[in-house]
Amino acid sequence: MLKLFIPIVLFLFLGCKKEEPKKERTCQDEMAEYDPAYLYAALHDIRRLAWETNNPERKVVQLIPYRVDKYYKILDAVRKTGTPQSDSVFNKFRIPYTVPERLQFLTIYLEDSVKSVNDTVFMNLIRNYNLSFHGYTQATRGQGWITMKTCPIINVYALASKFHEIGYHADANGGHGNLSTAPYSSVKVDFYNDTVNNSTKVVFFIGMGDCPSGCQKKYTWEFEVDAGYNAKFIKSYGNMFR
Repeated sequence: MLKLFIPIVLFLFLGCKKEEPKKERTCQDEMAEYDPAYLYAALHDIRRLAWETNNPERKVVQLIPYRVDKYYKILDAVRKTGTPQSDSVFNKFRIPYTVPERLQFLTIYLEDSVKSVNDTVFMNLIRNYNLSFHGYTQATRGQGWITMKTCPIINVYALASKFHEIGYHADANGGHGNLSTAPYSSVKVDFYNDTVNNSTKVVFFIGMGDCPSGCQKKYTWEFEVDAGYNAKFIKSYGNMFR
């Protein structure tokens, strides 16, 4: 009898237990799954493609894995050196972990907001690339700027061109200048290819104080990464810590 009683109790308990509602995944959840250094590599590639006007890949909205992977492996090689200098770059100042949220925003000008809502091609672009509404700034009656957020990170410049092709003015808000994160006015990573030695020089930079004029306080770290992704520290210099 006891053998029969236990399964019945378990059945009643499990059967009557209220099912917990599934928590919806947010954009932050998706972004948290990436290594921040990979996101920085993606950001670098997006910005570089924006300048490569004759490269057909600049029109690709989704990230291009082989391009992003190249920069990511270079950053990861520097991180794995375990030197005091790489520790400063990655852990103390977190330079390659700075991916500004604004790179996920696209602003589109609507001449007639009602007409745009009824524009099937326009609305399909929004749905196809999973854009979410972030804000609206009215210029005049029925006209204004709508700001959409992308998730996860994609090539917002390429996406802006898609809207241009159907007659809309769209701006990718990532900009081409230096990034910044408090308290620094400028934070950046530059990659320089050395075709003679088949290597890449990676330059990490932080600056503060009137950076449009060159930064009053600044510091730079340089590393070299060979074709096999072996990295070594070269030098560091600046007046940030004097």
